Amino acid sequence: MKHRRADSASRHRTYYRLLAALIVLTLGACGGDGGGVRPGDAFWLGAGMGYGQSTVLIDEPIFLGLDVLRANPGTHPIHLLRAVVLGVPPGLVVDHVWAESISRHGGTGLGTQRGTVVLDRARPYLHDVSEVTLDPMCGPAAKCVPQPSPSPPDQDWYLAVQAHISRAGSYAATRGISLLYEVDGQRYQQTLNYRIALSSGDVNSLPHP
Repeated sequence: MKHRRADSASRHRTYYRLLAALIVLTLGACGGDGGGVRPGDAFWLGAGMGYGQSTVLIDEPIFLGLDVLRANPGTHPIHLLRAVVLGVPPGLVVDHVWAESISRHGGTGLGTQRGTVVLDRARPYLHDVSEVTLDPMCGPAAKCVPQPSPSPPDQDWYLAVQAHISRAGSYAATRGISLLYEVDGQRYQQTLNYRIALSSGDVNSLPHP
C-alpha cells in the first residue's frame, strides 16, 4: 500500500507540473501581460476606398498601387508588422503586399505595372511592410505631404500589391487589407478599404464593389 500511495502522489505531482507548464505556455501565446492584439484606429479612413483593377495574362505578374498611408494625429511611432489581403477568390493569387517609398520614386506611386520586367524595375522602391515605421508627428525625416483638412498628411509610404491570376476569368474585388502594427509594444489590427480586382478579359467586365 505504501508503494501505491507513493506512486499516486508522484502521479499527482507530475500532473500539476504539467498543468502549470500548460498555463504558462497558454499565457505566453495569448500575451500574458494582458496585451494581445487590439482593434486599432491609427490610420485615417476618410479617403474612402483605394481600388486597383486591370486585365492581365495568366501567370503574368502585376503591381497594383492602392493608396498612400495616412496616420491619424498621434505622438508615438507606428511600426508596421504585416499586411494581408482579405477575401481573395480562388484563381487570384496575391504574391506580396509591398510598401513603396514615394520620395524615392520621385514623389509618385508606381500605379499599375504589368509584365515580367516589372519587379526588377520596381524593386529599388519596394520594401517589406515590416521595414516601415511611420511618424504621426511628421518630423523632418518622415517626408510627409500636407493634405486639405480634415485629412492628415500623406506619409512617405504607399501600399502596392503584387499579384497574378492562375486561370482565365474575372475575379471580384477583395474585401480590404488587414494591417497588423505595433505602438509602444502593443499590437493592433485595422482593416483598410483597399481592394483589387483582376480579369483575363475586358477591364470593363470586372465586378466593381
